[in-house]
Amino acid sequence: MHCHCTATTMSTAVLAADDQLLVDSHDLDTTPLNDERDGVTHSQGKWPLDTLPCAWRSLDVQVSGAAAAVDMPRPRGIILSSRAPAREAFPRTVCVYQADVRRAALAALECCGATAGGASRDARLAYFKAKAAVDDAARSDEALAVLVARLQVGEAPRFVDLGAGTLSLLPTLARAAKAAGFETMDYVAVDRDRAALRAGLAKLEVEDAPWLQDADPLATRQFDKLVRGTCDIDGVQCTLSVVAGDALDADAFGAFDVVCGNAFADLIRPEILADRLRRLGKPGGTAYLPITFAGTTELEPRFAGSDELLRAYDEHLDEDQKQYTDVARLVQILERNECTILSRDSSDWRVPLDGPFAPYLKDFVGLGAVPRFFGGPKALDAVRWARALQKQRSGAFVVRNVDLVVGLPAEEIPETRGTRSHRRGDSLTQLLDLARTKSECDLADMLGAP
Repeated sequence: MHCHCTATTMSTAVLAADDQLLVDSHDLDTTPLNDERDGVTHSQGKWPLDTLPCAWRSLDVQVSGAAAAVDMPRPRGIILSSRAPAREAFPRTVCVYQADVRRAALAALECCGATAGGASRDARLAYFKAKAAVDDAARSDEALAVLVARLQVGEAPRFVDLGAGTLSLLPTLARAAKAAGFETMDYVAVDRDRAALRAGLAKLEVEDAPWLQDADPLATRQFDKLVRGTCDIDGVQCTLSVVAGDALDADAFGAFDVVCGNAFADLIRPEILADRLRRLGKPGGTAYLPITFAGTTELEPRFAGSDELLRAYDEHLDEDQKQYTDVARLVQILERNECTILSRDSSDWRVPLDGPFAPYLKDFVGLGAVPRFFGGPKALDAVRWARALQKQRSGAFVVRNVDLVVGLPAEEIPETRGTRSHRRGDSLTQLLDLARTKSECDLADMLGAP
């Protein structure tokens, strides 16, 4: 048994009447991190428990059948455990999801919700639904008008949606096509998240599809291949295709009139993004990149400590999550790659703190910002700030985003085998052994692909 204790006053200040966090040793990675510190694994590597601003204790919980017992007098505190019988032995418990003790500890400290951020599939899909409504309210009308004007000079458009998720961008694209005077469009959605794609398809009435009626087109591995169907989207007949795969390899399906990425551009290194836009888009085509995070999260009205907490959160996104939030630098790199910025307009999220999307943002802030203070003089302050944010119901988050519309170069980019993919020797065609169209075969022959 390990026992790491700090001053009782500190523990009481953080955990109210409880003396400590009790961590089921079953969930611990006890390989020392530095010296004698114990740590836990989580989604971003290792995290030392002794940085917690409270006392904690590792417990060897013996689980037998549906009952749990501990080999010591029952201590008082909040137990973190992935095992239901262990949690049943204590009046106050927090479940450890996906081996992430850090998340459970922050939930026990009330810095985030008990299922913080949505660990389950259903919670993730609920998050996508809430986010889609916020995205739609934030989209720039100016950027959409520029996109419509670009579509008006061509034929019925062919779109690719990178990181398409639940296909939430599809209605916006259909309205743009309709405003440009088209009754038909072609749409390819690419995402690694099969559950999200499946949920997006479930909302549509897809006809002429190569899967049985009422069957799930993404239920088996065979539907990793490109599948097509038709559906009516706001009066536009859409030829729809979905692919479970890496979005940046979508050039396996030829070139597109419009390359789209909703809340996507800040996730990719700008140099790679510029290259992929040129390879995915037709010469003289368009890239539509709405809801590109611009690196700043604010709160209206502020409360004591909120600026410092949100600043730490934005730093977490840049430094820990490795997001690319410098829009000015992205624009500079796009222009260096012969792209033209046609529209750069604000698409800020304004999220009421009593609205359906606010709990997710509150959890993200608590999970991302608070640990950056642990081990320092403001650790307890950070816990209090995050708790205050969790309780706040009046006011709103303001998240700074930008909608970009980008004109792609008129000249076709030279293709080489070595630079074609962001992952060496990999593309969706090779990975999934897709049946190719004539244009795709011509492209494969040019690249020397099998």
